[in-house]
Amino acid sequence: MTEQIASSVGQGGKDVDHLLFSFHGVPEAQCSKTDTTESVCLRTPDCCARMRRENRNCYRAQCFETARLLAKQLGLKDSHWSIGFQSRLTLRGTIQWIRPYTDEAIEDLARKGVKRLAVVAPSFTA
Repeated sequence: MTEQIASSVGQGGKDVDHLLFSFHGVPEAQCSKTDTTESVCLRTPDCCARMRRENRNCYRAQCFETARLLAKQLGLKDSHWSIGFQSRLTLRGTIQWIRPYTDEAIEDLARKGVKRLAVVAPSFTA
């Protein structure tokens, strides 16, 4: 996957301003159920900042870890990549989905002046 991404964005992301890793979203409840300690998952803003025992089964934490590892292999600076979650479905806002949302991340990056944005979807295989 690293080779495939690098062929489009260049080594170190030299051919783009920013790389957004976009994963499929799931309801927050699916993630919080995996934290048997009930003390980490979605309880702190940085709950997925690193993999640990409490979040090892959390889909969101696994996505963040996947993005971190890919970014490292690609030689991307921390400021040149981010994560988003897409495909959220909800009935009148009753179900909260994991964040950040891909569509909002793209808008935010555009407001910050990012012109050459690459979006990679590591969890979509087709």
